[in-house]
Amino acid sequence: MDSSDLICNNRKCHKSLGTSAWATSCSHIFCDECANVEFSKSLTCPACHEKLPTKYDLLRVDMQPEERYKSMVLAGLKPDIIMEISTRALSFWNYQICQKVSFLELSIEKGREKKSEVEQMYSQLTISAEADITRLKSQLAGYKNENENCKQKINELAEKLAEKARQHQRLQSLYDALRRQWISQNMRASDDSEGNRKNSFNGHVTEPLFNRTQDILNRGIGAQDANFVQQGSSLNLTSLHLRSPAQRDVGLREIAATPVQNGLQSSRYFRKPLPSPRNSARRKKLF
Repeated sequence: MDSSDLICNNRKCHKSLGTSAWATSCSHIFCDECANVEFSKSLTCPACHEKLPTKYDLLRVDMQPEERYKSMVLAGLKPDIIMEISTRALSFWNYQICQKVSFLELSIEKGREKKSEVEQMYSQLTISAEADITRLKSQLAGYKNENENCKQKINELAEKLAEKARQHQRLQSLYDALRRQWISQNMRASDDSEGNRKNSFNGHVTEPLFNRTQDILNRGIGAQDANFVQQGSSLNLTSLHLRSPAQRDVGLREIAATPVQNGLQSSRYFRKPLPSPRNSARRKKLF
């Protein structure tokens, strides 16, 4: 846009004028688009709202006239009329240039205001960002210190755990050694007690069974059956003294509670003596 070009005086437009425009008697000028919109509503100046009642208050102006028009437009007029027309035309042009300068100054002022607002907002954002950066740096330093402390605690706990594991291993080894020693001692003591128990078994447990036989004789059972019961009881006792104490007690109770049928007693008490389960379990634990 040339600096000598006029601009549309409409506040919403302010674009450079083309080959034609509309001029008013109040020294305003508008482009064709704005004039067609505004003057179709009413004959009022859109810039100053002045009435334009006559046909000479609103004229369409050719911004780039032909040479013939220039030579004939003022032809035949007196010099003073030509000077008056030229003076008024120059005053219109001067007013438009002043309006253009005012518009440019207003635009510059608005630009400066926006610039100051942007600078102020930028400074505030800069201050806020610097504060956030400082805060984050302090938090990062705190997190680093906390991380170092956690690493140190982890190392200490790992050392303590390793020491506890070594202690546990030593205690487990000592426990296994003591356990094997205790089992071997109990095995020897059990073997000794089993031998003593076998030697003294018949003298301690035969009397209740023979009392049972005597009760059968008192109830009227034949002498032959009673003798068979006594013989069967002694055989059962001979087989039971080789069993464990718990099995011997159960066997003795069953022998005392078993009735005699046709002079015969259950053959399950005359089976092969069973090995002691306590000694078997101890041998399994050892190996």
